[in-house]
Amino acid sequence: MGVERIHYYASVFQHLRNLRFRRPRCLEDSIGGYLFFYPYIPSLELLVGVKQPPFRAHAWLQSGDLILNDAKRAVEDYSVILRFEK
Repeated sequence: MGVERIHYYASVFQHLRNLRFRRPRCLEDSIGGYLFFYPYIPSLELLVGVKQPPFRAHAWLQSGDLILNDAKRAVEDYSVILRFEK
């Protein structure tokens, strides 16, 4: 699948998540995104990472090197401890 197509689905997901009443937490958002992207993106991964100090945890979606529901700067300091691959 081409990068343009992945960007298209990511923008559709971004639009849909903006229709919610509140901004979801990262795990909720990533699980919802995983279910949304699953039929369309063959190399989908849900990642959970941690960093310290202070201790923080974060979840996000990736397809290869493309981060689908977050910014690269927001996830680059996290060490991945859990990876769900399609």
